[in-house]
Amino acid sequence: MPLAFVCGKKIPPFSPPHRVQSTKSPGTWLSFPLVMWLGVFAWAVTFHLAAVWLELHIARPGA
Repeated sequence: MPLAFVCGKKIPPFSPPHRVQSTKSPGTWLSFPLVMWLGVFAWAVTFHLAAVWLELHIARPGA
């Protein structure tokens, strides 16, 4: 009896996450462009900071 009760308790927690993922599939689809834009923004910021650092680093010895 206790094992069946424990197994019965373990089964429901596994099923709702799958249902939540299936219902939130539009949310994940909308989050993909958001993550993509965040990645592009992070790459642009990193490239900008690197360019500024290189410009300052190269301009200092030249000056």
